[in-house]
Amino acid sequence: DGEPFKHGMKVQPDFIKPNIKEASRFLGRVLETRDDAFDACYELHELLAPGGVAIVSMGARGAAAYTPEGMMFAEPIEIEASSTIGSGDSLAGAFLAALESGHDLKTALAWGSAGGAATAMTDGAEIGRKEEFDRLLPRAEVREIRSEPKF
Repeated sequence: DGEPFKHGMKVQPDFIKPNIKEASRFLGRVLETRDDAFDACYELHELLAPGGVAIVSMGARGAAAYTPEGMMFAEPIEIEASSTIGSGDSLAGAFLAALESGHDLKTALAWGSAGGAATAMTDGAEIGRKEEFDRLLPRAEVREIRSEPKF
């Protein structure tokens, strides 16, 4: 977040996953809606290395992603959240684990959604457990979005 995020973006990483507040601060404007998250993903993606992926997480409102395959949206998985601590990190970790396992980007975003939700169900002192991830994964829904940014 903040200055470290700005400096990190100078090297054109190939993957970023800020939450909507972090993306707002980086882009210098208020981001609130799903459409705002789509626009932010597109704009952030333009700053990444070729073939990069930008995901903007919105907590209980899901996650937007701009990938080489286009814009995608992970619908929120309805859960009883206890703490959001570490949920974004779990989303990023599960997304990357899916890619490392050979899955496509859409499946990877579903893994990320299930990983983030599993961690949100903990008390914040631990990350989601595999059993919870396995239970949530079939409920993870990712849609491909075919819209251009509004800006």
